[in-house]
Amino acid sequence: MRREFARPVLMNVPPDHVHGFRFSQGMRGYVLSVPSETLPDICYRDETVMARLAKPAFLEPSAPLVAAFGRLHGWHESPGELRAPVLRAIACEILCLAASQARPRAAPGGSPRQIQLIESFETLLQAHLRERWRAGDYARALGVSPTHLTRICRAAAGISASAWIDRATVTEACRQLAYTVRPVSQISYDLGYEDPSHFSRVFRRVMGLSPSAYRG
Repeated sequence: MRREFARPVLMNVPPDHVHGFRFSQGMRGYVLSVPSETLPDICYRDETVMARLAKPAFLEPSAPLVAAFGRLHGWHESPGELRAPVLRAIACEILCLAASQARPRAAPGGSPRQIQLIESFETLLQAHLRERWRAGDYARALGVSPTHLTRICRAAAGISASAWIDRATVTEACRQLAYTVRPVSQISYDLGYEDPSHFSRVFRRVMGLSPSAYRG
């Protein structure tokens, strides 16, 4: 997927999303990369922050967030003895501000409960992705019916709960295809598929091309 932006944008790219950037001449801005293994500690293992940063987001940056990036840049250029802990503190502030802006919005007629349900669904997806849970399994863990879960997913993203699960699985497959040399069959087994051909069909349905073609 390719996106073009002509205005300032806050872009959150989770570690499991394969991505690349092409900057126009004269573009100005900041890119903050945080090692995924340090993210829980920086964010004080706050489950809400972690869940929201686990999803891609493209939003208009708030004034506090722009100011925080400016302070981060200033301290990065400073040789002060407290530079490292201050940079870490400002990074935490930026991540929390980004998570705040990335708060899922309820569809018309939606409610905070619906938003919380989507966030909990995403958290469960990350925990059980390789166990090949179905929509019914997630619905049962969330205490709702499969029909209700799909209704909420359609309101939030226009797709069913099953399609949401497939999309999350294929996203992880894309990461492995891009950053490892593991065979497609091994990746499919790792993601809980017993039949690599079934995995390839799901991948093609979501991405529009085969896993081998994606890897190139």
